[in-house]
Amino acid sequence: MTSQTIDDAANAGEAPAVRPGIYLEEKTGAIGVGGTAKTAQYRTFWVTLLISEANVEMLLLNDDFRPTAVRETFPVAVVQGPGWHYIAEGEKRYNKLRPHLDRILLA
Repeated sequence: MTSQTIDDAANAGEAPAVRPGIYLEEKTGAIGVGGTAKTAQYRTFWVTLLISEANVEMLLLNDDFRPTAVRETFPVAVVQGPGWHYIAEGEKRYNKLRPHLDRILLA
């Protein structure tokens, strides 16, 4: 599958390796150095924009689940790997975001 919009993949009857929607990325990192260092959990929400066989292009969501200007491309294996979770409960929010995502793709 070449790079295409999510709707194109669905209409073609193809099941993308990554489901369209909202994903939670969880990372563990350290804050501070030496004896004062503490472990922190980082939680970031992303929404899919374009999906191909090898990569997923995503937009970072802010605290109100609105797209930001941060646009990243991740390998499919990364998004399918540990620390990434598809948010099935986010389907309604995702459907509300679709018109905005389509405008971003056309820009």
